[in-house]
Amino acid sequence: MKNMFGMINYIASVTDKKMILEKILKTSQYILDCEDITLFEPIQNDPNKTLKISQLTCENIAGKTYSAEKEIAGFVFCTGELLNVKEPFKTSRYPFTNELKKNPNIRSILCAPIFQYGKKVVAIIQAVNKRAKNAFSKYDEYLIQYLSESSGINLTQAALFNQISM
Repeated sequence: MKNMFGMINYIASVTDKKMILEKILKTSQYILDCEDITLFEPIQNDPNKTLKISQLTCENIAGKTYSAEKEIAGFVFCTGELLNVKEPFKTSRYPFTNELKKNPNIRSILCAPIFQYGKKVVAIIQAVNKRAKNAFSKYDEYLIQYLSESSGINLTQAALFNQISM
């Protein structure tokens, strides 16, 4: 909990979006105790609702894009709902990309939207594989929801600060 408050205090003083996203990533991975964290951002003014991987802690696939219809993060982007998927390959409810299908080691996925101005989804945070257990718990859902809400507030503050500065 101390690390989460430290992250929020640090981010509140930062106005650079990239630095904010990097700090969210590192802190989230530590707090959620997961193998990987990915941040997806929607491509602005794209009618196809394409998502771009903006930051991640594992493989170097930043910049790769996915259709929101073919990715769990896209489901979260379109619905604005938090999603906790245990044993993702045993369910057909959610869409999967070929990239995800190539990794049979995925045991669980926890994904949450980051809202700016309280209603516009500006990013999606996705945690993969809880280290200590096979799945993310209800407590992890509360943690990622808190992280995403505080991240949204800080991204909004940074956007407002940059508007005023220009």
